[in-house]
Amino acid sequence: MHIAQTTVVDRPQIEQLLDTAFGPDRQQKSAYRLREGSRPVEALCFTVHDGAQLCASIEFWPIALVAEADGAATPALLLGPIAVAESCRGRGIGGLLIHHGLERARTLGHKLVLLVGDPEYYERFGFTNAPTGGWRMPGPVEQRRVMARLLDDTLALPAAAAISKPAAATSAPLAHPGEAEAGSHQGPQQQGGHDGRLAHA
Repeated sequence: MHIAQTTVVDRPQIEQLLDTAFGPDRQQKSAYRLREGSRPVEALCFTVHDGAQLCASIEFWPIALVAEADGAATPALLLGPIAVAESCRGRGIGGLLIHHGLERARTLGHKLVLLVGDPEYYERFGFTNAPTGGWRMPGPVEQRRVMARLLDDTLALPAAAAISKPAAATSAPLAHPGEAEAGSHQGPQQQGGHDGRLAHA
């Protein structure tokens, strides 16, 4: 079992895994509004297989944090969805994917990662909701679940801001059947996706 870059061949299994983890209505979540018309960052999409079985997947999507004070846009990433198949849970695979994705994002020069997930789970990966109380998502969300992780401690964060789509597409194409989406955390539904515990949409 090892972490590999997602390929087009993985897409059908990933979509099935996400439907199982989050339900067929997962695309109604507020986090998906940030993915509409965009694509995940190809270099930050990873899977874990156990033989022919897809055990887990994770994606990062380009977004922006737009300050209310002056309209300045800070590029950021949205972590999710992340999902772990039920038969593969309990092995720490989700945590490995998160650590791997964050380190790779830092290496590529990204400075800020956001997610919508359970603080009780994501705090262990350095995420916090301390700076996000004045940040608005493009839809209803429990504010405490809006979390941020700085990959560059010198980056100044606005007190009030809108979390939005990036001004222009910045990610390489990764063929997605249907809608381009990634996730938000629901705690294992929380069946294993990222938005909460390893079911985060």
